[in-house]
Amino acid sequence: IVTLKKEALDKATITIVVIPFKNKGRGFTRTNYKKKGKLQAIVQNDLNAINSPFYRMIDGSSISYKDPNKLKKARKMGGHAIFTAEVVTNNHRTGQLSKNLKKGYLKKKLKKENKDGTISILTEYEKIRYAEYTMTNQASLEIRYQLISTKDQEIWISNEISISNEDAILYAKSEHNYKNIVKGYWKYTTKKSESDRIYDNPENNREIKQLFRASKQITASVNLLNLLMEEAGNTIKQKIESFNPEK
Repeated sequence: IVTLKKEALDKATITIVVIPFKNKGRGFTRTNYKKKGKLQAIVQNDLNAINSPFYRMIDGSSISYKDPNKLKKARKMGGHAIFTAEVVTNNHRTGQLSKNLKKGYLKKKLKKENKDGTISILTEYEKIRYAEYTMTNQASLEIRYQLISTKDQEIWISNEISISNEDAILYAKSEHNYKNIVKGYWKYTTKKSESDRIYDNPENNREIKQLFRASKQITASVNLLNLLMEEAGNTIKQKIESFNPEK
């Protein structure tokens, strides 16, 4: 009975030969090839982690993507199918920190003694500039992959993954106490103008305080790309895992 079960399992098992990925297009640098290698390692690890007795992965690193006899070679290795992939895009870009000077006001509370000896609190607004900083890091990944039968060259799976990721920061800095800074506009620093505006209200005050308290930390673009690679690997794993050649 044990022998029959093993024989039935062997017949039902799909052995997949995973061959090296191809970088599609021209102008790929050494860095591109390193990233391709990392992507392939992630995908291969995910495929190896498929929790099913009906799938078995074989390392086909000895077979070239461009080899016209790759299916025959994979079949000699015992493969029922080969997994091939083309890396179309595998990039990350680190943005530049941009500084933009903004006009605003520094709110001041002043005490004034009246003639009768009482104290009045006056509000004054000093024209100032503060700085806003912005930065965006980006990453993109596009990969086309296929699962092809080594017996009759039938394409069992053909799919494409195109995903992107980004992280951005926006924060403000000033030499003044930000808690006293309010939004506004002014035309001249030393004289008044009809176009001067002071936006000292709860909504605007809340917004500008959030800018000064905002995080200055940003996810590195290479880490954004790593997350995309992991997402792609998991997507491919699920696609292969759910494949049924009998359907």
